[in-house]
Amino acid sequence: MDHKTPEEASAEPLSDRADMSQMPNRQIIQKHEHYRSPKLLALANGAPCMNCGAEDGTVVAAHSNCGGDGKGMGIKADDFAVAFLCYDCHDRYDRGVMRQDGFTRAVAITYCWLMKNGKLKVAGRDGRL
Repeated sequence: MDHKTPEEASAEPLSDRADMSQMPNRQIIQKHEHYRSPKLLALANGAPCMNCGAEDGTVVAAHSNCGGDGKGMGIKADDFAVAFLCYDCHDRYDRGVMRQDGFTRAVAITYCWLMKNGKLKVAGRDGRL
């Protein structure tokens, strides 16, 4: 059996690879390319909490705890899956007191707030607004 580097193995057509049907309970999992944006996270500074409205200086960009948003063991979700939450609301979310649907609503409110306050703008394909 010849050994190949990961790059060589990934370049092979799937038909040339080991037959996964012969390996029960195995799944091919694609590596997730995480989206990171320190600039987006920094926009939470000075923002109100998008859940309770607090303006107490503790608001941060709280990441989703949902695996579908890129969350993994020891890995935060993608930076676009954030809600601006105060310390208390962030703590409630991380402890499971705030349900996922409440967090998802706070994410939507976060993006509305960013756009209404001119902090996030959508550019066209040519880069112009």
